[in-house]
Order: sequence, then structure tokens, then C-alpha cells
Amino acid sequence: MNTPELSIDEWDATTEKTVADKNPSYDRDEQVVVAVPKRAVQGAFPYYTGGVPLHLSRINDAGVNHIGFPTSRLEPIRHLNPVLIPLREISPSPFHSRSFSIDENREFVETIRKQGGPSKPPLVRPVHDRFEIINGHKRVWASHAAGVDAIPCRCAYVDARTAAEWWVPKHIPQYTEEQREAAVERIHDVFGDDATEILKHH
Repeated sequence: MNTPELSIDEWDATTEKTVADKNPSYDRDEQVVVAVPKRAVQGAFPYYTGGVPLHLSRINDAGVNHIGFPTSRLEPIRHLNPVLIPLREISPSPFHSRSFSIDENREFVETIRKQGGPSKPPLVRPVHDRFEIINGHKRVWASHAAGVDAIPCRCAYVDARTAAEWWVPKHIPQYTEEQREAAVERIHDVFGDDATEILKHH
């Protein structure tokens, strides 16, 4: 679920032992990886699709037990699949300031119509009873235009600040000056003094 930048000698497995103590055959300088049972993840984070670390504070707040291991002790077996989300439950990022034209994207829309959805799942985050797009606005828009009802999405459990930090470098550089000004203004409205730090990511 996460790979904190700490060694197994720095990560406490219990109040008395580190992960290194519990794994004596591994190099004590090896990086720790935090794992969570799949059933526990699905219970606490039902839309989680992997690929994006779950922040340890979220895991702790959800009361989910997690275990530290030496990185080399674990081997990936399979990836979690994207989740199918109805388009009516997906909203754009509050900073999204770009519109799309059917005339300019007719071929893209037709491809999605034939496939039944975009080939690359958009990245969203759960917000209350909806999902907010972090990346993939055009794919979601084109799916609407293609008449698709639901599409597979990757889902990340991240806060608004993290979502904005991910959103900025994927969108601001592609925006026109007018679109960029609108997006930057919204980011300042939402994050105030923190906006400058967030916007440095572009």
C-alpha cells in the first residue's frame, strides 16, 4: 500500500521490535514496504485500484491493520482492476477550465463508442458520494459524447491538496492563457496561501 522512505531498521513492527528484527536474514538497510490484506483494503477502500499509494494516515484512520516487510521479501502477483463507475457519478476537477469540441474529436469519440469506453482508464478520487476527475477529463467527456453509461476508472484515495498537486502538471501546461488564468484563480480561491506551493508543480 505504501513504501515509506525508511529502512526496515527504522520501521517498528511492534513496540519492541523493528521490521529488521523480525526479518534477520534481510539487509537492515533495505527499504520497508507496507502491506495490507486485500480483504481489509476492499472493506475500507472499496474503490481502490492500486498503483497509487494509500497514505498511512488514511490506513490508520480507517483502523486497518498493516504490516511492514523488506521490499525484496514480497513479489507482485497481480494488479487490481479498474472499477466500473457510472458517468453520472463522475464530476470534473474544480480547476478544470477547458472545453472540448465534437468536430475536433469526432474520431476519438467514435473510437470510444466502438470500444465501449476509453482504452486508458481515467484517474478519479472519491469525494462524498461522487468521483472527481484528477486526470482524464477528455476521456470522460468523449465517453459522454459516445453515449456510454459507465467506464472503468482508476481510483486514488487522496485529499484535495494532493489531487490538485497531481492535476496541475497534467493540465496547466496544456492550457491557453485564458484557461490557465481561470484555473489558477480557482486554485487560489480554494487553497489561499498554499496555492503558490501547489502551482510550482507545473
